[in-house]
Amino acid sequence: MKEYIVYLQGLLKQNNIQFEQEEDFAQSKLNQINNEFGYEHINRYKRQMILSEIGLTGQQKIHLAKVLIVGAGGIGAPAIYYLAGAGVGTIGLVDGDSVDVSNLHRQIIHNNDRQGMNKCESAKKQINQFNPLVNVITYQHHLSSENAIDIFKNYDLILDATDNPATRYLINDTAIYLNKPLVSGSSVGWEGQITVYGMQGPCYRCLFPQCPKTVQNCNEAGVFGVMPGLIGLIEALQAVKIIIGQQTLSQKMILIDGIRDVYKVVKLRGQQKDCIACQKQIKINEYDYASFAQTICSTSIPFRGGYKEIEWKDFLQIQKNDNVVLLDVRPSQQYNIIKLDGFKNLPYQQIDQFQVEENKDKEVYIMCRRGNNSRLACEFLKDKIPNVYNIVGGIDLYAKGFDPKMPLL
Repeated sequence: MKEYIVYLQGLLKQNNIQFEQEEDFAQSKLNQINNEFGYEHINRYKRQMILSEIGLTGQQKIHLAKVLIVGAGGIGAPAIYYLAGAGVGTIGLVDGDSVDVSNLHRQIIHNNDRQGMNKCESAKKQINQFNPLVNVITYQHHLSSENAIDIFKNYDLILDATDNPATRYLINDTAIYLNKPLVSGSSVGWEGQITVYGMQGPCYRCLFPQCPKTVQNCNEAGVFGVMPGLIGLIEALQAVKIIIGQQTLSQKMILIDGIRDVYKVVKLRGQQKDCIACQKQIKINEYDYASFAQTICSTSIPFRGGYKEIEWKDFLQIQKNDNVVLLDVRPSQQYNIIKLDGFKNLPYQQIDQFQVEENKDKEVYIMCRRGNNSRLACEFLKDKIPNVYNIVGGIDLYAKGFDPKMPLL
């Protein structure tokens, strides 16, 4: 294509034809070539073009569409695949994370050889092999309030495939501010949900003006890989239906419980008049999304005193004897997968069952996964046991500092 453009430009000069805006000429010609829809496209997409809802006109709309997907993980991976398979002409990808082996059970667009590679770059490599007719644009960094508007404005619709509360609000606010349809899904454990925001319906802030207190992500609560896969597939479906003008999930939400085989469609309340996003009262590039989310749904528990804290390097020097109690307050599922010698399991939710009378004169050292629930356990016991210690950072920090081969759950 570039050679063809250079040839035409040279031909103009040879014939003394004045063309003052050569760059504009080159770009317009390149756009024309990219937007051509010919036999190659028809051969690839003809099975879906036979559908009356798509046809030639619908497929051309799909080809000209520009879709931005924020997150190239468990939800984003199948969405990217199927939107590329459907023939979306331009797909933008935003993700600052790198591929890790723990991603591969659900993030099917990546593979073992791409560990350590940025997820956007990994996905682009896969799509270039899968469908070379698709133009993939990558943003190999995290979305932020400083860059969101500049990225979003170049696309027709947005897919939220993230699991971070602050980013979810940022995506919502930016899409609503720019009047972009937003397909939004989430999945954790055996459950998932998906809806479409905007399009005369409510936005995420209309439903959740404050960050929900129970927000968890896949790292914290676990996830069965098929669940984000289902949500990602439905996100791709909703995106294509928006492009071709079909009915979508606006003002409705699909709820899926994979373990109980429950699939529900619920009606959502309408757009709220006092919603600061819909009323466009938010200055996105000045809004502190991290503070907003952490104020209400942070998983970081502060140290409030009344008990002691100890670093792993110091804890490992302690002489273990009958006067020392080691307590692991992680859920039993995590404890059974990986544990440290000497630690007994009592999940935090059962901390009230700890034998206080039997252990009140002993030194009690408590750990969890990352040091949050262990702090809560210490707060519960601090008025009952004089010598209770929280082990800072939990077993994750131990693995990083003293046993790099230990799997991080």
